[in-house]
Amino acid sequence: MKIILTISPREGESVLNYNPQYVLDDFIKYPPLGLLSIVRNIGPEHEVILYDAHDTPYQTLLENILREKPDLLGISAVTERFYGVVRLAADVKQFLPETGIIVGGTHTDLYPSETMTHPVFDFMLTGPAEQTFPRFVEWYASGRTGDISAVDNLHYRGPDGSVRSTRTNPLKNMDDFPFPDRKRLDIRKYVSLSDRHVMTTMTASRGCSFRCTFCNVPRYYATKSADRIVDEIEEILSLGFDEIHILDYTFNISKSRVNEICSKILQRGLKFRWSTRARLKPFDDEMAAAMKEAGCFRLTAGVESHDPRILQYINKGTTVDDILRGFEILHRHKLESLAYFIIGFPNQTPEEAWTTRDFIKLIKPDFILMNTLLPVPFSDFYFELVKSGVYDRDHWQEFVLHPVKDFRLPSWRGDALDRAFTDIRDGLMREFYLAPSFVAKEAWSDITHLRFGQLGRKIGMGVKMLLGGRS
Repeated sequence: MKIILTISPREGESVLNYNPQYVLDDFIKYPPLGLLSIVRNIGPEHEVILYDAHDTPYQTLLENILREKPDLLGISAVTERFYGVVRLAADVKQFLPETGIIVGGTHTDLYPSETMTHPVFDFMLTGPAEQTFPRFVEWYASGRTGDISAVDNLHYRGPDGSVRSTRTNPLKNMDDFPFPDRKRLDIRKYVSLSDRHVMTTMTASRGCSFRCTFCNVPRYYATKSADRIVDEIEEILSLGFDEIHILDYTFNISKSRVNEICSKILQRGLKFRWSTRARLKPFDDEMAAAMKEAGCFRLTAGVESHDPRILQYINKGTTVDDILRGFEILHRHKLESLAYFIIGFPNQTPEEAWTTRDFIKLIKPDFILMNTLLPVPFSDFYFELVKSGVYDRDHWQEFVLHPVKDFRLPSWRGDALDRAFTDIRDGLMREFYLAPSFVAKEAWSDITHLRFGQLGRKIGMGVKMLLGGRS
């Protein structure tokens, strides 16, 4: 059986105006770990083709699929690209009506019933698909005559066209998941401009137990054991990588778990550089020392704001003192930092947003990413706007039911303030990344280590900054 898997095409994607487009296109480009994971346990009798549609023009993607004539097309969907997902499924169905189409990804966890109102989807998987998708493939390849109940979290259409579903099985343990099959794609083409070596990514956990109001990350928290994490690290190193970014939403929720992972790395004598996303609370000198000794060189921290009022409003669970203390620890242990900031909160003025500049100078991060607040689907902040009447209806749900090209969520703060905060966001990014000291440091590092491709990408992004590139 021939199977094609792709991430969501960017055709007509919704405008999520939180990052400058040059950041999304140039600063970070990570491999599609989800697709690489779910194919690992598919039997060799099946031909599997992967497409990373992020940089592929829609027409090229469609023509590739039609040329291959797959028996099964799987699309990993995110909500902001749902228009392209539905269009791709509809176009494939028009020319290849016998091709089965299954949709999955983070979007289906948010809008399962709404997604299946689109008849172009024959099947849908919710939740993690590392184990369920290979089971589905075997069931589908058998002529769909086996016991469909063996595939958990599956939605499908009955003979009468009604949507039915199998047992819901929530994620509890990640140790049984296969490692991503990193040999399936040329993952060396994926980069982060803040990294120094040939790098790739991995995850040690999923979800987050915290409830920041601006975020729509799944509220569950599931982990791999320390041994399983280090086993995967060993496999990655065997492929020739010497730098890994651990993409957990929060790596250091448990101090004892961080210590166990670091101890396992040292016990096995693994020599590599790694970075991760972590909270500044809990974070202390003991944790920083353990991570540093195990090869960690950078933490990405969600600072969000230096305003105590905003930190309390977004339910961050950290204070300004926690942030200051956290960056003191990072500097003391000579750990690099990438700080996330958000501006444009309710009742925040543009003048107040500009003061973020002073806080950046105070904590001295090595890199920053500056976002403007957007009501993302299923975030508490978004539902607050609906409940309070700022939005007269659930626009995200309406979009999923009736996708339109280039959907833009109505402004909740007004067009003038939107423009003002976007200008501040871009201005703060330019001030930081085009500062002579930063440019000289990065250029010298890339030149001395012969990373001319990395330097070229940075120059390109700098030009876009100078030209005022926007989302």
